[in-house]
Amino acid sequence: MESEEVSATEVEAARGGVLVEIGGESRRLVYDFNALASIEEATGRNMLDGSGWLKPKAKDFRAFVWAGLLHDWPEVTLEQVGRWLSEANLQDVAAAFVRARAASSPKPAKEGKAASPANPPKRGSRG
Repeated sequence: MESEEVSATEVEAARGGVLVEIGGESRRLVYDFNALASIEEATGRNMLDGSGWLKPKAKDFRAFVWAGLLHDWPEVTLEQVGRWLSEANLQDVAAAFVRARAASSPKPAKEGKAASPANPPKRGSRG
């Protein structure tokens, strides 16, 4: 999965999720903290250090998509998602996943910006 550039407009729109056609319907992928925790539980990958997204196997990618769907559809199962994924739709689903993931990633704070809950101070810095 290659990284795609995401425009500011796409990022704003995606904060509420990214729509993807899967399972015969348009569904929303949302990667909030609960989704990250669900991925960790399903795969054992550490999703907070950034490496959890790298070089996924088929079962990992299935879990990534599944966890993104849980926000709107908590009863969806890994097996259902696995039935919906195929070589025919993998590229479109992967592109939606990349956009949704990029939109949910925290942006680094700019130098000189005041600390706030959205911009906490770095370790070892004072006030």
